[in-house]
Amino acid sequence: MIRLCKPLVDAIGNLESREATLADCMIELIAAEREIATIQTTPDDDHLFTQHAQQRVRIRFHEMNTDLHWFALFLHPLARKLAISSASHSRTIEKAYDVVFDLCRRWNWSEEVVMKVIQDLRRYHAGEAPFSGGSADARAWWSQLSVNMK
Repeated sequence: MIRLCKPLVDAIGNLESREATLADCMIELIAAEREIATIQTTPDDDHLFTQHAQQRVRIRFHEMNTDLHWFALFLHPLARKLAISSASHSRTIEKAYDVVFDLCRRWNWSEEVVMKVIQDLRRYHAGEAPFSGGSADARAWWSQLSVNMK
């Protein structure tokens, strides 16, 4: 039980700061799910319990991986390729455009602004300037970009 719960407890500990972003949460959850999925049982373990716990964690992770959570992961400069990959539960850049359209509609942004956001999103996905590079601190990376924030 301890070996199965430790990755989740560690993730919680790593995220206790008020500075943690939704992308940070997703990165920690991905790491915890992967670690739990690869736990090897010992002869003293209840193999059925371990298998059940691994399956439940995987299922719950994918239930939590909503479009908005995925989009937050995509916006982390070091995770954009992870978010759009060949993994079975990954999404496409077109899905990112859908999420942006939905958010912009909710915020009543003009069509002109929406098109600029989509253009910037394409450049970000391609890693083009000013969106090249990255940092483990996504908040600092985004705030230091040399772009017109309007």
